[in-house]
Amino acid sequence: MVTDDFLRWIFSKDLAPQHLEQLLTTPAAWHGTETYAQLIREKFAKVFLTFLSLKAPTLIFLAVDNLFLDKYLPVPKLLLQGPGVDAVSQGFIKAQRRWTVRIPVDGGHIDYGPDEVLPFAHVRDLGAGSEGRTMVYRSRLSDEPATYCVKVLHTNQDPDIVFEVASLRRLREVVRGHKHLIELHATYRQQGCLHLVTQPACDANLWDYLVNMDRASFGDENEFKFKLFGWMNCLASSTKYLHNHGILHHSLKPQNILVRGTAVLLTDFECAFTDHALRVTEYLAPEQRSVVAAYYLETKGDVFALACIFADLFVTASGMNVSAFREARGNRNAELSFTQEKVYSFAGNVAEAQHILQTLVGNSESWCALVSLISDMWKENPRERPGLRAVMGQLNGIKMDIFPERDLCCRMPPTPFGGDLAEFDPEEASEDSSSDEDDDPFYTEGHLHAPFCSY
Repeated sequence: MVTDDFLRWIFSKDLAPQHLEQLLTTPAAWHGTETYAQLIREKFAKVFLTFLSLKAPTLIFLAVDNLFLDKYLPVPKLLLQGPGVDAVSQGFIKAQRRWTVRIPVDGGHIDYGPDEVLPFAHVRDLGAGSEGRTMVYRSRLSDEPATYCVKVLHTNQDPDIVFEVASLRRLREVVRGHKHLIELHATYRQQGCLHLVTQPACDANLWDYLVNMDRASFGDENEFKFKLFGWMNCLASSTKYLHNHGILHHSLKPQNILVRGTAVLLTDFECAFTDHALRVTEYLAPEQRSVVAAYYLETKGDVFALACIFADLFVTASGMNVSAFREARGNRNAELSFTQEKVYSFAGNVAEAQHILQTLVGNSESWCALVSLISDMWKENPRERPGLRAVMGQLNGIKMDIFPERDLCCRMPPTPFGGDLAEFDPEEASEDSSSDEDDDPFYTEGHLHAPFCSY
């Protein structure tokens, strides 16, 4: 980490040659026969590099003379007396964290004590849900100015939380292959809360972004519409990428989509590897509310949820706020015992949602084609819904009509196994009249068996 040549190079800027050789080769005071160079290398390296980061490397000689060893870090106060110490004292207290704070990396996990200093500092809140809250944190380390999204969960005993952590870790290598999937950086626990550290850091979740967005900030109305339309294709591509790797999301909703600049990223994969009972949300497909576990393994449930998200994006592009859209499609006649999610669920209010979309289409045949695609993705029978390959194909066709000069961000993700995608994707294969469903070991009466969900 620190060599004699490195020390000579650093101190040659501050010391005369004769003083440099004397300090590096002469035994240090109170240290027997050990030279300053040897002591800095073996016992004071962290202290030296901390001073170096503060552009005060010569203070290491004062630290050596006062036995200010690496093993004493961290220190609440710089206990040195001498010229220049006061000027770097506060900076040293902060800079020493790079050596004293435990840092979880590469998908690892750390249990921190209640008073232990964390390597992350809070920047702003990003949103809150029933499981916990999501915030943006930055690294405390001066040489790593990275920012992260941190989801704080109230307990690590809830099955959903255990599933989410496990799925994120198993997805770590997979998600690196698609730029619209969030990646798990690390996990840590402190004072009974589990923290999921993901990257990259984002600006907001999609729901809050759509509710609070300022259309005037885009200037060009066409640019605004293309951005939201492009996000539909990005979400279809990232979901299809997961399906191609045998992974079902099963929790698609705007709150589980993060916005970063002009990009959207999928997150929250807690249902990806299990047929655990799904939580009631407004974006669940009708069959996902059934107690029949086999339905949980349907890729077409993700297709239905994407249609709901597409509808939110379309109404926003058409000038209607998503909050107003939610209220307008809500079932006012629902029983009082119903949860709020059921009252506003798309599955229970598809007709109302379709009517609203039709009123916003206007005379544009291309936008009418988009609404027709959304309606097909909303069909009650999951076998009648288009697969994501067909969805992306239709989106590209609509793009050619509305935005002929623009290019979409994402294309069809390839299958990781090579060959014809239909050989791997039984849902896509079912759309081909020449395919033989009886010969497909993963396909039975429109449902996918568990091997499709294991990774």
